[in-house]
Amino acid sequence: MSSSGSNPWSKETGGNGDGIWPNSNLSGRTAARHALVLNKEKGTAEIEWTGQNIRTTKFGQPATTWTEIIREWPMSTLFIVCNEFCERFSYYGMRTVLTLYFLNVLKYSANTATMMFNGFTVLCYFTPLLGSILADGYIGKFKTIFFVSLLYTIGQCVLCLASVQNSASGLHPWLDILGLFIIGLGTGGIKPCVCSFGGDQFEPYQQKMLSLFFSIFYFSINAGSMISTFVSPLFRATPCLGQDSCYPMSFGIPAALMVLSTILFMSASYWYKKPPPTENIFSEVYKVGKKAVANKWRNAKGNNPPHWLDYYFDTHVCVYDSKCCQLRSQQGDPKACHKRQFVTDVKCLLRLLVVYLPAPMFWALYDQQGSRWLIQSVMMDCRLWGDTLLLPDQIMTLNAVLILLFIPMFQAFVYPIVSLCIKITSVQFID
Repeated sequence: MSSSGSNPWSKETGGNGDGIWPNSNLSGRTAARHALVLNKEKGTAEIEWTGQNIRTTKFGQPATTWTEIIREWPMSTLFIVCNEFCERFSYYGMRTVLTLYFLNVLKYSANTATMMFNGFTVLCYFTPLLGSILADGYIGKFKTIFFVSLLYTIGQCVLCLASVQNSASGLHPWLDILGLFIIGLGTGGIKPCVCSFGGDQFEPYQQKMLSLFFSIFYFSINAGSMISTFVSPLFRATPCLGQDSCYPMSFGIPAALMVLSTILFMSASYWYKKPPPTENIFSEVYKVGKKAVANKWRNAKGNNPPHWLDYYFDTHVCVYDSKCCQLRSQQGDPKACHKRQFVTDVKCLLRLLVVYLPAPMFWALYDQQGSRWLIQSVMMDCRLWGDTLLLPDQIMTLNAVLILLFIPMFQAFVYPIVSLCIKITSVQFID
């Protein structure tokens, strides 16, 4: 189709420049239906027969030097990183002073303040499930991030407005709770989408760049956290509106950062790759599990498969499944089954969940930094030296500082040294 080293889908070689060859003369219908790989000087190209055309996936060779990485880096990800920095600044800036706001303005007891703080945290970490369902099954990641960012901004503004009111106002605590509830929905919708949306901007062969992006992304999260947890208590301790503290400033600046975050994200809309929504993966996993359990209970065929999920295939008929038919058409294999791979993926998911079993215990202790540990620090002498004081709600800054130190250390030294001896897998990165 093209000489070695040339662009196989360029107009000069008979293509249309978009990775499609109209009326390609690949010999043999079976060959056209199979996924083929062309080995070229620049890399590989995957070819897929669509019925009338042959569609190719962009190919290239992984960048190995910093010059190549900088040249090939998708600039749209810089807006995503800046967006995440501002969003995390907004979230942690508000969250840092939240317990003291409950104690000093809403006049809650220590136990009630802890309960409210924990309830808000639970909401923030439950709603990502809803955000992922919305993104994967309905409107896609880009629209999900945009709409929940607007919701997030409204919640921050409502909380800021509530903090302006006198502590004896009848708007307390209902306006505060409304603002926190909206914030919980907003941050939950963003959490599962932004990181993966950033990953969508890279090509499949850019694995090294993708790993570097995730490190930069995580660095931006903790940079926003570190700066906000240090300066937000300073805003709180500043007298304003006839009060000894200034919670409106502590909540108002995070609200402004959330507005900036949304603007930064939308400003690169033209350059983003926006994969369309595919399917509600939670629903699909539930259907597979439900049918497997039902088939195992009936066990009409008297089977005894090695895994309980394999009972799903007792009643699965490929000819009635559109995805199975599509896969068979693409591969030219009459025995190909889409659900086989999906069930295998669900099995891997169940095994992976074991890795996360200790996680709730860790986070239950970690999040006491913003509640019980903070209340305890209020009763402590936080004087460092002379007249230099560490405010009670600034203690959480240490966590982000250590992370910012360790990220480049591991990326530049620990991982390369360890990889000389063993291959570091994704699961080992998680551990």
